[in-house]
Amino acid sequence: MAAIKSMPRPISAAIDLTALAHNLATIRSLVPQSKIWSIVKANAYGHGLARVLPGLRKTDGFGVLDLDAAIKLRDDEQLQMLEATRLTKPVNIQLKMNTGMNRLGYRPEVYPAAWQRARACPNIGQITLMTHFSDADNGRGVEYQMGEFERGAKELAGPRCLANSAAVLWHARTHANW
Repeated sequence: MAAIKSMPRPISAAIDLTALAHNLATIRSLVPQSKIWSIVKANAYGHGLARVLPGLRKTDGFGVLDLDAAIKLRDDEQLQMLEATRLTKPVNIQLKMNTGMNRLGYRPEVYPAAWQRARACPNIGQITLMTHFSDADNGRGVEYQMGEFERGAKELAGPRCLANSAAVLWHARTHANW
């Protein structure tokens, strides 16, 4: 049996705000025509949103994730809530298509119907069509998922949000509005 070596406690991580700002600027230089989401789910990956925010001030938007809410909302509840609520003005949304990540989103074959439903809702303003690539950084790449996205969104109007970090670096075809 191998010996187990424990790490010294407490474990700490240094947040380099200059490096975060530099990384954001580098991504922006690779996709100058696109807007950039900074994904800070899980409380900025455990580092604390308040700690990383100053380094990401020039981002165009933040992506966050609350797993409990995501599981609860997976089966169409978000559209139901938007249809049922009273808002003072419409909100812009991202309508996610599940092209293979299998976390959230509508399957390509039902995506147009979800888009039509969202379009008919007076509480919804602009609809951004989006997906998320599960394999942009490995051998499978993005071709299958791009095909699925194009199949489900082919005749739908709206800006597109496609490229995750790996797709920005290795798959220029995925560079879209966001």
